[in-house]
Amino acid sequence: MAGKKGALQMDYILAIGIFLLMFAILVSFSTNYLQTMKNTLSVSLRRGTATDLLDSITCYDSSWNHSDVSSYPARLGLKTDMYRFFVLVNNSQNYLKNQSGNLTDLTNELVEINKTAFGLDFDENSILVLDEDGNSMSYNISGDMIIFNVDASIDEAKWFTVYIDDDSNFTDQTSSVSTALNNITEVVYPLERIDAIQYKKIYELNLSNYTTMKQKLGLDYNFHIRLYDESDNIFLDYASGYNLSEIPERGNVIALQRYVVYQSASAWQIDDIKKGKFIVYVFG
Repeated sequence: MAGKKGALQMDYILAIGIFLLMFAILVSFSTNYLQTMKNTLSVSLRRGTATDLLDSITCYDSSWNHSDVSSYPARLGLKTDMYRFFVLVNNSQNYLKNQSGNLTDLTNELVEINKTAFGLDFDENSILVLDEDGNSMSYNISGDMIIFNVDASIDEAKWFTVYIDDDSNFTDQTSSVSTALNNITEVVYPLERIDAIQYKKIYELNLSNYTTMKQKLGLDYNFHIRLYDESDNIFLDYASGYNLSEIPERGNVIALQRYVVYQSASAWQIDDIKKGKFIVYVFG
């Protein structure tokens, strides 16, 4: 009887041991599962914040003043409605105003564009003319006409791009334009609207108070915003203290990017329209 009782006790102890082992495994599994769920939720929340921040950057909002914290927006709204059209100057027979005339190499050929034809109200401070290589060109305003000069060899076709934004400050390119030579009928293509990031809003953001902006945007996490040009040079770097090294090298950092067109400027006035990308980092 004593041997049988001892065997029962051993079975009982073994059962308790197995139970405790299984319970420990269950607790460990549950702990790991809960930690994984917590991390997944944290990543999801950060990703949602980064997505909302990108949407906030690339939407349109009314202007606000970086020095007046009471005017800070609930959305950054750096977008502006900008317009663009293309102009073709083709020094070939079909484009001569005098169809019986002879083709010659043209120097300072006059190009005329009627700015009232687009139905927009704008002045010379909101006009940017770029040549085929993306270089800004001098022009002038003569009544309702935007005028500039081009050189074109026989049978040479040249394309020009004209940008308009009614509330930006483009670099003043107005200068004297020769009207002596006007042999070619230029072709002006229809106006198209493009979404662009406005320089003066980038300027305002860069000078704004990070802590107050974070509160106005309703963000629970820290964030960092960078705008890169096509060569990956940083055009805008916005964060607390503007510290380039404040983004953690590891940990729960979410980085999302979006390609944009933006107004590039030096000394405040816009001198180019560039392609780039915003990258927002959310962490903390």
